[in-house]
Amino acid sequence: MPRLSTILATVKSYYPQVERVVDATSRMAIRVGRADFSSGKRADPSGCALARACQHTTGVDGALITRSVAYIIDGGTAIRYRIRTHDRAKIRMFDKRGDFAPGDYVLRPPVGYWEKLGANKGQDWGTPASGKGKPYKGPKAWSQGIRKLKMKPKAKA
Repeated sequence: MPRLSTILATVKSYYPQVERVVDATSRMAIRVGRADFSSGKRADPSGCALARACQHTTGVDGALITRSVAYIIDGGTAIRYRIRTHDRAKIRMFDKRGDFAPGDYVLRPPVGYWEKLGANKGQDWGTPASGKGKPYKGPKAWSQGIRKLKMKPKAKA
């Protein structure tokens, strides 16, 4: 997991007014309509169908949707949510094909200590008991052509 300062800098590159990132404490229901996915941009964390639906459903300032995490921008705070596994597949399909199933979606707060901001995953799991060797990083995922949240390029003046 990236460090909190890296996450904040990345979110600020999309929404400069953000001053802090916090974990959500309750679920958020989002309704995605046909207008959201028809006007959404593929592989764009701030302009995809789910991000557009978050903005008009809840009236927030913006949203950044990654493959597994959503940042909902409300004033100077970015609220961090986890995206459910089966909804991640729908995001992948939107990035690949441009279609997104309309309906109700739920963003959930981080639950376990390993999902919370500041968790050091490499030390909490996957490290061999002897301390030798490399930590297990999980299976290789098929993610070519799928969105990645990285620093937004600065506009040329």
